[in-house]
Amino acid sequence: MRKTNSKTEVKSFPRRYMFFRVIILFLCAYLAYNLISDEIDLMVKKQEVETLTEQLADQKSASTELERLFGSSDDIDAYYEKIARDELGYAYPDEWIFMDITGK
Repeated sequence: MRKTNSKTEVKSFPRRYMFFRVIILFLCAYLAYNLISDEIDLMVKKQEVETLTEQLADQKSASTELERLFGSSDDIDAYYEKIARDELGYAYPDEWIFMDITGK
């Protein structure tokens, strides 16, 4: 029977293999971090696009309303009157305004 030395029985990986494993581990962690951060940035940008699309739709509807008012006639007084009545609550001096407060 052959005697073996206890030091030679346990074979370990050479240091260069361990070094490559560590490098590959760090590379995978770096790539995973970049992938996750890019996905988060993409979600934020998609939400910004949705918000801007909604704002664009609102502006287009306001623009369409203004074109309707000014495109059919060049009477800007009608526009001012509409704004004064609807948004500011103004009325003519001798005008009576009746409001339905029943909620029907």
